Amino acid sequence: MWDPATNPNAGSKIANFSSSAMVVRDMVEFVERHGEWREKQAIDSLQKVALKWNKGEEPVSLFGASYGTVLGALLAAMQPNRVNRLLLDGVVDSEAWFKGNPTVSSLTADDPVHKFSEYCALAGPENCSMWAGNSSRDTERRWENIVLDLEKNGPRPDPINPGKTIDASNVRAMMARLNSRPLLKWPAVAEVLSRLPTGNAPLGTNESFAGKGDGGRNSTQGTRIPLDADMSNDNVDVQASRGMTYFNWPIQFGWRFGDKHAVASNVTANPILFSSNLVDGVTGLPAAQTMQSRFKGSGLLITDGEGHTGRAESSLCYAKTVRRYFQKGELPDTSKHCLPLRRPFMGKKGPNVEVIDRTTWTKEDKMLFRAIDAPCPWESYCD
Repeated sequence: MWDPATNPNAGSKIANFSSSAMVVRDMVEFVERHGEWREKQAIDSLQKVALKWNKGEEPVSLFGASYGTVLGALLAAMQPNRVNRLLLDGVVDSEAWFKGNPTVSSLTADDPVHKFSEYCALAGPENCSMWAGNSSRDTERRWENIVLDLEKNGPRPDPINPGKTIDASNVRAMMARLNSRPLLKWPAVAEVLSRLPTGNAPLGTNESFAGKGDGGRNSTQGTRIPLDADMSNDNVDVQASRGMTYFNWPIQFGWRFGDKHAVASNVTANPILFSSNLVDGVTGLPAAQTMQSRFKGSGLLITDGEGHTGRAESSLCYAKTVRRYFQKGELPDTSKHCLPLRRPFMGKKGPNVEVIDRTTWTKEDKMLFRAIDAPCPWESYCD
């Protein structure tokens, strides 16, 4: 695979064909070739009708998450006649994306940090290692003091990984990762930070828990980001530092669409379903609402949860809504929000969690619940 690190002279003959529009073209080619193959499997006249290849008109069904929502929206704008079922979850503002404008996503970048502090305060010291008082501001001050100490006194030994250290930029990287799997990562981050020694300590190498396993353009290892007056803008800074790598990309893509045409349509063959959590620091709800407004007749599924995409926290309501959309094309009532089964730190005892009446379950409901919740992904939050 081509990349600028191993091909510094940008001499690839295929790299300039790797635009989003070309990926969408590949998606269309996949469904066309599948339709061609499907038709050949017919063994009688009835199957020939059922398996007929709709040449040049094969519909597309897609579950696109994060950048996948850009591809889905682009498909719907370029070839709206092919839209069958498009579930776009964790929605990127596609027009802002193609213009290189990160403002929309940065508006919600720090929401997970504020929610982390709120839930930590509610959970109490027995459930959140970073607990510092009954208000979210108490937890935020503890965040700030940790960063100030690391800035002043240098890296500290990593309490989880012997021989490694954590510095201020690594703490910010941890905060940026609160968008992913909050039920698992929020307690883990709280545990690491609560065990950091304070005061003067020997300097070490800039290897860290936060940077473990990461590399390439998403790596924050070694990055020094200026300290703000408080922690409220740190995730914006982290996203900005990452985004700068995109502007240094040495290839000018050909076969573009999104930066020359509106990523919108009033004539999709079937409605699109957009989806967003209320708290998503990567692609917030405003972007999902904007994209819904650009596609006439589309729906919006909102989950009162935390993390990037609806899959960040299990919700039977979310799963059943998705099932109804793919099976029947039904769109949800946007005024009614789904709830997650658990909240970070508090599990099923957290505020505003989904309450399930198991006495009214159908067989399909039970199977769906097992698919999203079993085996229990985080044992400390199980029944």
